Amino acid sequence: MSPTAAQRLLRDDPRTAEVAAREVVPLPLRRAEALLRTLRSGERVLALYHQGLGYAALTRDALILLSGEAPSRVVRPLVILRPAYSGASRVDVSVNGLAITLWGSRIDASGELLQGTGTTVSGSSADDPRLADVVAGERISLPDDHKKALLAELEPGESVRSLYQCGWGYAALTGNGLVLVRNLMAPKATRVPEPVSILRRESGILNAAVIVVDGKEYRLHGSRLDPKGELLAESGQLLPADSSLRPRGRARLSAWVRRRPVLASLIAAAMVSAAWNAGHETPARAGADHAVVVPDFKGAALTTAVADARRQSWMKVTTADASSSFRRVPASAPGFRVCFQSPSHAETVRPSASALTLYAVPEKEACPTRLLALRRIVMPGLVGERYDRASRLLGDLGLEHPAAWHAYTGQRLDGGSRDVDDWRVCRQQPEPDHEVSLPTQPGLWLIGPGDQCTKPSPKPKPKPKPKPKPKPKPKPKPKPQPRTGGTSGSTSAGGTSGGTSAGGTSGGGSTGGSTGGSSGTTGGTTGSRPGIQFGGYCSPVGAIATTADGRPAKCFMGRDGRARWGYNSG
Repeated sequence: MSPTAAQRLLRDDPRTAEVAAREVVPLPLRRAEALLRTLRSGERVLALYHQGLGYAALTRDALILLSGEAPSRVVRPLVILRPAYSGASRVDVSVNGLAITLWGSRIDASGELLQGTGTTVSGSSADDPRLADVVAGERISLPDDHKKALLAELEPGESVRSLYQCGWGYAALTGNGLVLVRNLMAPKATRVPEPVSILRRESGILNAAVIVVDGKEYRLHGSRLDPKGELLAESGQLLPADSSLRPRGRARLSAWVRRRPVLASLIAAAMVSAAWNAGHETPARAGADHAVVVPDFKGAALTTAVADARRQSWMKVTTADASSSFRRVPASAPGFRVCFQSPSHAETVRPSASALTLYAVPEKEACPTRLLALRRIVMPGLVGERYDRASRLLGDLGLEHPAAWHAYTGQRLDGGSRDVDDWRVCRQQPEPDHEVSLPTQPGLWLIGPGDQCTKPSPKPKPKPKPKPKPKPKPKPKPKPQPRTGGTSGSTSAGGTSGGTSAGGTSGGGSTGGSTGGSSGTTGGTTGSRPGIQFGGYCSPVGAIATTADGRPAKCFMGRDGRARWGYNSG
């Protein structure tokens, strides 16, 4: 089979010549051109893989993802979420907080080459791919409560790049900024406004980076992935010496604390208590201190429910995700609907001494069957949409990696040589407006641009005329046999002859005629006749003759009423 245009292009480039000669992954021409543009000078491709509906190329420096509109580079070492499994030796890798699956390489059929480029993570910490990078590379281990608080603050797809010790708490640097996770008893995650204000990059024997948040200094240290604060410096800015954000009067405050230790301790305790309340409570409007019946907020818009609750003087009003995804749900976020509440409806409580928690989900989702259960997604209508847009819509709902099928043949399309981003959706499963729970993989049946969703019926072929049945051959008619009337003729001739020879006297003539006739009869009955054949017609019945070959014959009456010659057995 002659090579494709993409294979010829890759074989002509020394960076991909070897892999093009040995691999069976059929890169489309557009993906091959994008790969060559992404590769650096002298960067050789080690193996090619399938990745969903796209492809991936492994080099000595990075993993190049060839999916979507533009290629992306994932710098090694990689984070292996799941080593080779199933018959196709699939390997799950964490990329920017998302899990992707690679398979199908002939050079790396067992997946060992891919696994050797990174660290395999295991256990409960690897359940969320957003933390997979730091779990594999950091020596700091987040407690479960701190990890839940951090995951609740992170956006979908926002992965943590490095972890730091921050006093009695922690700090996490993500692709979107810095998040502080503080308080030991009830951890709370707080996002630092961008850009991060850096007072000093390296300070003390711990090489701690000092940042300023709301006029307070925080020391970050202990990161293995960012030991000298270089990643932190990229996401922030160093404060100039004359910046108004720098703390002032630090020397005078330190001296005052040394002179008044008891008063300073009381003030510190009060400040800790105030900080605790400020970090864990949403202040509510003051009101009367009396017991009330808790209203029913279920089904109401989250912003409306929060506003109504604050008018009732609750000590604090908090919001949270009603599903098991632990997403961040801001109290002012539009498009959310309340599913559950604590305290529940019709309870009698004192709002000024109680906290109200509203559990909500986006309005495009159905409420979970119970608190912190799996998400329930309302399937959108995707028929007529391009496959790339339909995939994005499903990804926004948490339905990753839909299965693609050909609308005519029903064959699976992912992993093939065709680029189906511009194909249209003909059918979908589940149906639109159908509720599904995660994890569910939707199915999309696609058709190429310009083709119809319903396959046109072929024109009916004319029905062939049946072949005429052959006429039966006529039965052969029996050959007519000569009638054997010679017996009586011979007898008559013999009688006549005898009569003639004795015609001189009447007495002699009579006797001679009789004798001649008798002799003629006897000779006709027993004589050899050349025309005699067994089965031929004969007459009279009982006549005896001899066939031409000397066998005795006799005239018998047949069943059909006609006399025929037969063998005379005596």
